Amino acid sequence: MRKIQVKRGREATIPTLAQGELGWTTDEKQLYVGTDAANIPVAMGDHTHTAAQVGADAAGAAQAVRDSLSAHVGNKSNPHGVTAAQVGAHPATWMPTAVDVGAVPVSRTINGLPLTSNITLDAAKVSARPATWTPTAADVGARPASWMPTAAQVGAIPMVSGAAGKLLGYTAATTLGPVDPPAGGGKRTCRFVVGTSTAGWTADDCDYLCDGTADDVEINAAIQALPSTGGEVVILDGTYNITAKIKVSNNYVALIGNGANTVLKRIFHESSGVVDVSGHLCACKDFRILGEASADYVNEENIYCHGDYFTVCGMHLEGARSSGISNWMGQYMIAYGNHIRDCGTGITVERAHAIVFGNTVDCYRGNSGVRFIDSKGEYHEILVCANCIHNASYGISLSYAEAGLVTGNNISMWTEGGQYGVEFWRSTHCLVSNNVIRTPGGSNGGIYTDEGSKYNLIVGNLLLGKNYVNNGANNTFANNVYY
Repeated sequence: MRKIQVKRGREATIPTLAQGELGWTTDEKQLYVGTDAANIPVAMGDHTHTAAQVGADAAGAAQAVRDSLSAHVGNKSNPHGVTAAQVGAHPATWMPTAVDVGAVPVSRTINGLPLTSNITLDAAKVSARPATWTPTAADVGARPASWMPTAAQVGAIPMVSGAAGKLLGYTAATTLGPVDPPAGGGKRTCRFVVGTSTAGWTADDCDYLCDGTADDVEINAAIQALPSTGGEVVILDGTYNITAKIKVSNNYVALIGNGANTVLKRIFHESSGVVDVSGHLCACKDFRILGEASADYVNEENIYCHGDYFTVCGMHLEGARSSGISNWMGQYMIAYGNHIRDCGTGITVERAHAIVFGNTVDCYRGNSGVRFIDSKGEYHEILVCANCIHNASYGISLSYAEAGLVTGNNISMWTEGGQYGVEFWRSTHCLVSNNVIRTPGGSNGGIYTDEGSKYNLIVGNLLLGKNYVNNGANNTFANNVYY
């Protein structure tokens, strides 16, 4: 048999019924019929029941009971007269003893003092030392101040009669003792370390601490502190502001940095070098100099040398108005492994013997890479080899040179108007060989000899862009390749 079912649900959730649709509320047990606009309840009978008929209280009786019960519960005045004994409680007059609450009775004492008031215990009452007590060495098991340990007690070598002025060494195959120093006085080194607080160095790290202001003062002080036998001044990494030239006037002095992170920054203008070397057998190694080119001081150099047997290597030299390295009559200079850029001339040697090899020179707007001036007669021993010269107007210039050797260099000329890769000016008896010279369209020539240059040998060079120009007499050009 099929059933007819109607929509059903709780009174609050039954939807609006369609016209003639039936609905049943499961909580109120009421039948409704829909009109599209509202749900109309359907009468469930035509009679009513009294409270007595359904066994209910008369109207208001239940509320009266609730009110009476709430009033009774809220009465805190013991309306039934219950006693403490009836519920097993102590009476209001009860006073517990120390035993009842697990406390210490006042009859007990601490160090004979009753517990009826605050107790103060001094050092004597607790067998302690007073605050004024000063222990002796014996009290703490230490040696007395007058104790002088023996060599045996501290595991040292005992003193030997006649040991003053001697060194510790092996007196026999396995026996240590005093021995005479070597005839030369023993090995000694002398070194001072310079640092700057601007790079985080402290006085514990170095002998001379700079602060970023006139740092040449501390560097010069370290140089002057070296003995007459010379030594090293090591400049730790950091930037040092140089307000006056650093003078190396003593012999056998080496200025050594920590590489390109050791920077000497020129912040003064005068016709001099940042480092001025007049001492003999000196060296500058492994640091960086930043010049500050000024049109008013055309002779500003990064390094100016006029001492003999000077070595400069591993340097990073930038921004000199005149030369990165300038040598005037400092005989037998050696310059190798240096990086020079944006200087008027990379390396200038005047009236001096010199060896220049393995350097890189990036010229500033077409200036000269390497220049030798008046290197003839007693100053004729010059060697220029294996250098890389870029952006030059004159790559290598030999002026009044004699018996010089220029070989194995790689030269690229300035694209906006380079002159010559190798230039001879009044120079004689020089050998130029195995160089690679790139000359763009604006350059005049790969190799040039003027009217006063003679008896030179130019052989085996590779000329790219421009050929050589020979205006001299009795010069020999052989096996040069021009493309």
